[in-house]
Amino acid sequence: MATRSARQSARRRPRVLLPLVGFVVLAYGSSLAFSVGDVRDKVKNWDVRGSVGTDGSTVKATYDFDDGNALQLYGVADGGGLTEAGSKYQFSIQDGPRVKLGTSYSPKATDKVKYMVDVDHLAQGLKGPGGEALAPLAPKLGASVTQSTASLRTSLSQPLTDDLSVGLGLELAKDHARGSPITKAATAQTSYKLGDGTLVGRILASDKGRNQISATYRPK
Repeated sequence: MATRSARQSARRRPRVLLPLVGFVVLAYGSSLAFSVGDVRDKVKNWDVRGSVGTDGSTVKATYDFDDGNALQLYGVADGGGLTEAGSKYQFSIQDGPRVKLGTSYSPKATDKVKYMVDVDHLAQGLKGPGGEALAPLAPKLGASVTQSTASLRTSLSQPLTDDLSVGLGLELAKDHARGSPITKAATAQTSYKLGDGTLVGRILASDKGRNQISATYRPK
């Protein structure tokens, strides 16, 4: 019995260590890159911000490069120590979409490591009631992977006027366990600029039965 338990533990260990090693390599590589003068000279602008409150503290460093790419490093902590640290890198493909790559580490979470990729692109807008061309469509495609789940999400937003825009979204998620079902969630959203902020109405429909309707005002 002890031998079987030891074998199971040995099989699980690589699943935990490999994502963690990937995160450490990415974080170390980012630091190493800025120590090289040739890369450091390409930084167009950089900004470091932090905040401290009763619920914890955050720090975020953003580096903008001459070629339009950007790197962001961030950390979040509470009274018990680090809750999340991560990095995001954004770059654009010539005459193509914009790509965002990210990874995060949350030592207190069940799934401690998460990898993310998001791709968005501006496409030709729809035609208005009078045949006029609307603002460009903004389709997005993203995926994320943790130690226990994988998800795929897609969304599409269309500005109708300078103040009003609508959007649709779909997310599919699946547990890594064999035979687990794919869960689905769809959203519909309307945003309207009102005063010094934006009023957002949102409908969420999920096959888990957790349908929601919400309205939120987001000040600038």
